[in-house]
Amino acid sequence: MHLSVSTSVAVLAAYYSFPAFSLVHQSQQAAIAGDEILLGSSTHLESRDDKEKPPTLLVEIYNDRDHSINAYIAGKEPIHKTQIFLQADTQEYYNFTAQVTTQAMLDSTPFAIHIAPKQTTTVNLPDYLESGRIWLAEGDLHFKVNQDGSFAEPSGSDPSLPEYNLKWGFVELTHTKDATFVNLSFVDWVGLSIGMSLTSEKGTEEVKGLEGGALKKICEEMKQQSSAKDAGGRPEWGQMCVNAADGALVRVISPNIYSSLDRARNSMADFYTSDIDAMWTRYGKEDLVIHMQSEENGLALPTAGQGVSATCRVQGANMTCDRTAGAYSYGKPTTADIWGCDSGPFVVGPVDTAIPITMFHSRIIPRLCAMFTRGTHALTDGNTQPYTDITQYYKHPVCNHYSRIVHNHLDNLKGYAFAYDDVNPDGIDHNAAGVLFASFPEKFHIDVKRD
Repeated sequence: MHLSVSTSVAVLAAYYSFPAFSLVHQSQQAAIAGDEILLGSSTHLESRDDKEKPPTLLVEIYNDRDHSINAYIAGKEPIHKTQIFLQADTQEYYNFTAQVTTQAMLDSTPFAIHIAPKQTTTVNLPDYLESGRIWLAEGDLHFKVNQDGSFAEPSGSDPSLPEYNLKWGFVELTHTKDATFVNLSFVDWVGLSIGMSLTSEKGTEEVKGLEGGALKKICEEMKQQSSAKDAGGRPEWGQMCVNAADGALVRVISPNIYSSLDRARNSMADFYTSDIDAMWTRYGKEDLVIHMQSEENGLALPTAGQGVSATCRVQGANMTCDRTAGAYSYGKPTTADIWGCDSGPFVVGPVDTAIPITMFHSRIIPRLCAMFTRGTHALTDGNTQPYTDITQYYKHPVCNHYSRIVHNHLDNLKGYAFAYDDVNPDGIDHNAAGVLFASFPEKFHIDVKRD
């Protein structure tokens, strides 16, 4: 799962162990911050042979643009969970502690890794890193330090901040002793076209990401969606294109970000309302079956598959999903709940591997939100989820057209374009989120492409 701006991907290997085997390519599941990554059906195992994974990791960034860029690498120290930043000169981590009385601007200059046009720069991560991000920007990004030692990330939606007028983006990284996970993220916006690859002793896996020049094309298609004559046509889609003070297009923001802006005034608050009502009526009469892709106890399957299932039926105002472990009831989501997948009935809450019902709850939510986002909730045979025919994603007019359009410009459709893009059906080798991981990585390569 990827949560919007405030919550980065944090892969927790504690949800399962890697004692005898380790996952090399796309996994079927990995736990994330109380939720989960749900990848495709292809699982590749490699004997660890009790090898010790080195804590260092080579990161290589190629800048194919005509302008210099800066990279910033930050995350959490795995043991104490304190915030750390990679220092550009020493390539050592700087550990933030609670040393300010109020939120203060951070001098990010020591952390800016400069990359000239058409050049490659390499850095070495000196140790493990959780919940990491590598920011890439045509200019300087600004971070703020909070009282507890954490920091406030740059914002792409606040016109009062200098980074609002820059093109920038990020990739996500978790590098632990168990495995290294990386993914592209366009959940909040599209700015720079970025691709990546991860090299291990078994070879190189690549997710090419957005094509060069994708930003302009995505904006044009968002404006076209504004004029659609069906239920999905709203003028706000085109308004999600963001221009800098000089008029240059710098990003296209997601409806989740757009709906939080004052200028939006909740103008799309009713986008899903009719579909939600229709779904509640439908599943008051028939069952919605959700394949959990897990064991009976809620933990990952040893090999990919449908696993146990939950049967959901609307009773009164709520939809109740039953399992042997118990039942969870969900109220109607709002459009805003669907945009972000982390509010209203989609709040996961505490997850305890020893309490199966909390595990199932954390699995039901991604599948419910994914079916609304992709529009598979309205298909005739959409009463079984995750929906198995990926060619039917985003065919229903009431869907997240930002996600649809972004995926159309991602190589092989792979990359995060909404929070639960890692929900995938079984039976096919598909990894919509484009997550890569390796047990023994040798190099993480990032391509920042030209416009």
